[in-house]
Amino acid sequence: MTGFLPIKKIAAAYQLIDNIRDIACKVYPYAEYYTLSHIFFLDTCQSCLNHMADSDFPSWPLVLEPLRDDESLISILETMILDTQMDVKKSAGLLYLHRNTIYYRLKKIQSILGYDPFSAPGISNISISLALRRILQP
Repeated sequence: MTGFLPIKKIAAAYQLIDNIRDIACKVYPYAEYYTLSHIFFLDTCQSCLNHMADSDFPSWPLVLEPLRDDESLISILETMILDTQMDVKKSAGLLYLHRNTIYYRLKKIQSILGYDPFSAPGISNISISLALRRILQP
């Protein structure tokens, strides 16, 4: 029975879903369902939120700080990373932009940040920062 999770893991996944249900809709508004990858990522975000509550100065906004003056660049990153899992064509459709515009702005993001946001460890830092940003928006 390859491809199936043992019953204990399924039960644990359902428990995680219950714990992160409130933030799941904010982070993944276009998702029809949540994979284990989504669930574990959201659990990580929940842990970061818990840590932030205990901290006087959360560090996650610093990752996005260089982009703070251009909301459209942050929007492209959010769409690419959280909504379309790096699919430029889908991102262009959601943002009502031409895909070449997406490519141009991704290069601009890379030049502003000084590193490729889609390479490790940039992608994990940016993913969590974008998810926390969505969760904390009113």
